[in-house]
Amino acid sequence: MKRRLNARVLIIAAVLACLISTAAPLRAYDPVPALRNLSGAPHAVIWLLQVKPGREAEFVNAMVTTGPYNKLLSGFASEKLLEPLPVADGATLYICFSRYYDKGTAAFVEPERIEAITSYLTAPPARLDLSLVEHLLANWGWERGTDQQVMRTEAFKNEEIFRKNITSLSFFKAGYVGQIGMMEFFEAGSDVEAVRKTASARSGLSGASVYKIDGEDRYVVYSEFFKAPADIAARQLHIVPGTVPVGQYAGVVAQNYIPR
Repeated sequence: MKRRLNARVLIIAAVLACLISTAAPLRAYDPVPALRNLSGAPHAVIWLLQVKPGREAEFVNAMVTTGPYNKLLSGFASEKLLEPLPVADGATLYICFSRYYDKGTAAFVEPERIEAITSYLTAPPARLDLSLVEHLLANWGWERGTDQQVMRTEAFKNEEIFRKNITSLSFFKAGYVGQIGMMEFFEAGSDVEAVRKTASARSGLSGASVYKIDGEDRYVVYSEFFKAPADIAARQLHIVPGTVPVGQYAGVVAQNYIPR
């Protein structure tokens, strides 16, 4: 009886080993498809939000809970919320930067969100619609002690960046916070080549997205850094109600998420 049992055990073990050896190997989650899609999101929305001192935590909670994060919306790509740098005494300006695959999704999300955050604001929020021009992705030259190389890439036009280790893709990743983000609003009539050169020349750059403001002859660039420029805290944004801002706003990425 024992011999028959042992034989059966050996047969079962052999069959299992054969199945395991011929099965397709297990693979870890591949982030490339999500990063590729996000990089191709053609639309973005910027909100400039003046928050009442002492109400920042409530404001952030309301932004997240009423935003696109939990709504399973196929048109939503990602969102980042920038809060003032710690050295910006008394500053309460937050910037919300959202990427979308279609404008209708943004229009769907916003009424509920505005209603939820209005009581935390000192002034009505300013809103800008943007259209993607290109991304500027850097390598790790600043870290290696070599010249930093920056590659231009348009939506869905450079598959090489997702197949080869030639640029960093961390700029598109969600989840991690605490990095420095900078929103730069260029003067009207600025040449796109000059905008590109300005954004690409900053040492320690992780990546930048170049947008054109809808209905305006104006460009906006959102950048993040491996190592932020030394003078980042001195960057200033000039805001006149009813007009497009000019200058630079640097803040800490306090929220950074994609749909779930």
